[in-house]
Amino acid sequence: MIKIHDVVKSIVDKDVEIKNMMSRGFLNLSQYARHIQERVEEGSKKEVSVQSIVVSLSRLEKKIKAYDYMPEIKISQLSFKKPITEIVYENKEEVLSGLSRINKMTKKDDFLSFSTSSKDISIIFSSDLEDKLRSLLGSPRVKKTGLAAVSIRFDEELVSRPAVGFSLLQKIASKRIVLEEVVSTLNEFTLVFDSEKISLVMEALDV
Repeated sequence: MIKIHDVVKSIVDKDVEIKNMMSRGFLNLSQYARHIQERVEEGSKKEVSVQSIVVSLSRLEKKIKAYDYMPEIKISQLSFKKPITEIVYENKEEVLSGLSRINKMTKKDDFLSFSTSSKDISIIFSSDLEDKLRSLLGSPRVKKTGLAAVSIRFDEELVSRPAVGFSLLQKIASKRIVLEEVVSTLNEFTLVFDSEKISLVMEALDV
């Protein structure tokens, strides 16, 4: 026999927004129960009352609140860098060998990050480094300019907490800001986006 609670939990677990609302106590349980009633009946293979679903939702809500599903991020430091450029190369041995020499050409305040996939190598950097990079690596396959980077540093105590990165990215997504790249270290996220969106990013992060 399939339990009603198991079906309800399966539905809720697949919906990030609903879990977020439940963690803050914003969800109208009765209304949501009506919304998913048909799916619960299909999953449990029997008729299910709205009240039964509400009981399950209430139990789930208590558990979600107990482990602080969506932690509030306290930003300890915020810094912007612009202009930023992104260039993309094919993942070839000559490009990889050139990357090993890049750090010797940069200063402490320069922004430089690169990531590799099976086919591409993406490099994001302070725009004034472009000539140096091209001298080492040649012409890129793709180039994007007019970007900015915001580095968000938070308390190290949050490193071991779940959903920290998601909480930050959700704030950005709420403003419909397209992220070109996300770079992370131990307790810092760097988001790269169109420089025209800086004011929206500041608003999203509430700083």
